[in-house]
Amino acid sequence: MCCGDNQPKNQPKAGIKTKSNTPGQKKDIKVVMLGDKAVGKSSIASRFCFDKFQSEYEITIGGVYNSVEMNVKGQNLKIHLWDTAGEEKFRSLLSLYYRDANAAIIVYDITQSESFQSVSTWLKELEEKIQKDGMALALVGNKCDCLESERKVPKAKATDFAKQNNMIFYETSAKTGEGVKNLFQQLIETYVSENM
Repeated sequence: MCCGDNQPKNQPKAGIKTKSNTPGQKKDIKVVMLGDKAVGKSSIASRFCFDKFQSEYEITIGGVYNSVEMNVKGQNLKIHLWDTAGEEKFRSLLSLYYRDANAAIIVYDITQSESFQSVSTWLKELEEKIQKDGMALALVGNKCDCLESERKVPKAKATDFAKQNNMIFYETSAKTGEGVKNLFQQLIETYVSENM
């Protein structure tokens, strides 16, 4: 942050919304990633945007922006991906990143039960900050490449939570790439089907 400035350097621009259906024009879709610290949000974003894995943990301050172009159901789309901070001390800044989001991904670590317990808190915060109608939501259990003996969150429990809250569910591995592209493809297809 800058001295005397309460806004993060990567502050989102307000008003990213899907554009009109002009042929050939790219439509903008804003996706926000939420979840506790160290669950792999930044690694998932890096895998999706650059097909790379970040092996060293770096704390996200505020939010980090990336964009990717996709063609979904014959529509040219520009995905504006906001990876938000999971640390408690940055929570007051997060509503800046939620504004005008078309889709949200809540990430937990399958080897940390506390991160799954926080999922309902993240969902509640999202509901309090923005209008969810028309928004595509995904619940993601990351680190599925870990040994089964390291798993602390049963897949069935997460699947049930996602169904109860009308969310897409995926388990991913940012490390290997497993499930990452499919997650984003289904999330964006869901949004496009319901809103375009």
